[in-house]
Amino acid sequence: MVLPHGAAPVRVGLEPQAGARGSEEGDGVHDRDGVLIESRTRKRSGTMRKTGIILVAAAIAAVFAGTSLAEGLRVAVIDVNKILNDSEAGRAAKKKMEARYEVLKKTIDAKQEEARKIKEEIDKQKVMLGKAKLKAKEDALQAKVNELRQLTQEGEREMQTRQGELTREVLKSVEAKVDVVVKADKLDLVLEKSAGVVHYDASMDITQRVLNLVDADGKAAPEKKGGGGGK
Repeated sequence: MVLPHGAAPVRVGLEPQAGARGSEEGDGVHDRDGVLIESRTRKRSGTMRKTGIILVAAAIAAVFAGTSLAEGLRVAVIDVNKILNDSEAGRAAKKKMEARYEVLKKTIDAKQEEARKIKEEIDKQKVMLGKAKLKAKEDALQAKVNELRQLTQEGEREMQTRQGELTREVLKSVEAKVDVVVKADKLDLVLEKSAGVVHYDASMDITQRVLNLVDADGKAAPEKKGGGGGK
């Protein structure tokens, strides 16, 4: 559960109305048609000042209302990105991603080298090759370029998919351990740091506790599998 960052901003548009009732009369600067310019300007300025006062008062009321609602709430903050990056499960997921990336990179590099060699042959033999052979070489080069482009796009999609899957696996563990801390501390609200939390007391941060629980769960998992029939 994440506390909204703040109320949606309110836009106020003030459009002066020509010939509005209640315009001030008296001394002032007039144009050639006898229109009182200075007095009319003061009238509009006063309206804007009144509107500003109303908006400020409404904002202050909203702040105090929020404070009243927040009284008695037990709130904590968490840095999920830190857990994803620093936990054993997160690091293991990162290693899997890096290993797969290296495999894809080698394949793409090999295809890129093949295309480079064909290009060199064309550049060196362009003058000596006949039109038919030159076209065949150029077609072969284009085919390699298309293959390389396709491999690159497929590799990017695969990496994005794998990253999403591995991240979701770690997040499931994080969410489960957050629930453990929430129940233990009887928390009402847990805020994600990246969601716009400007200031908080260090005692409210449960990141390290959750990270430790995630790591402990990961270390205990192999032991559970190994000791299944020991009873």
